[in-house]
Amino acid sequence: IQGYAEGLKDNIMDDVESREFYCEVIMDESSKMNIMVKKLLTLNKLEFGYDELLMERFDIIALIKGLLQNSEILIQQREARIQFDENQAPVYVRADEFKIEEVVTNFFTNALNHLDYERIVAVNVYRQGDKARVAVFNTGNPIPEDALEHVWEKFYKVDKDNLDNYLSGAK
Repeated sequence: IQGYAEGLKDNIMDDVESREFYCEVIMDESSKMNIMVKKLLTLNKLEFGYDELLMERFDIIALIKGLLQNSEILIQQREARIQFDENQAPVYVRADEFKIEEVVTNFFTNALNHLDYERIVAVNVYRQGDKARVAVFNTGNPIPEDALEHVWEKFYKVDKDNLDNYLSGAK
């Protein structure tokens, strides 16, 4: 953002089209940062117990369909093949729809970001009694066993060297 703003200030381009492009980039990146900050604030509220859940009944299948439609460009960029039965019957759940959407989006985005081999991401919804379970699978490398305990830690990332050793079978 700063680089594009400095470019505008210093008039490094003389045509209107380039200036408009710079402004669009600045607005787009600012919007992304705004969303990220809001997500971090929401996460912080959740961690300290200040957030209230808004429980409502909604169709989780429709939520996933919407997520897949909104992710179409990212799916194409990643050359992913999505497996999801869009014709299945609605599955109604009672939960905080916004927070469930955040969780499913997080799982789906991680699956796309760590895609490999056949480039498949499968999203399935299972009924288990009076509950619903959403499963997201990809054909990427598995999370190393010693990293599984850290999966729910904020901003945790697997060390690349440890991942390479894990995948090569070295301990």
